[in-house]
Amino acid sequence: MFASKLINSAGADGLFFGNPGQLGTQVVSVLAAWVYSFAITWIILKVLDATMGLKVAEEDESEAST
Repeated sequence: MFASKLINSAGADGLFFGNPGQLGTQVVSVLAAWVYSFAITWIILKVLDATMGLKVAEEDESEAST
């Protein structure tokens, strides 16, 4: 939003310097990062669940609480 070519000549001006498209680009980038992180985390959890499980067995859980 506050990007300025005075600071980074290779960059683009931000929202407050006359380039509202830059904000849209940043929003798309953040959403892409969220989707990627969710997908990779889901895959890792599925692999872990298939190999060793994600939850402790009920008997082990009850032994730990006593």
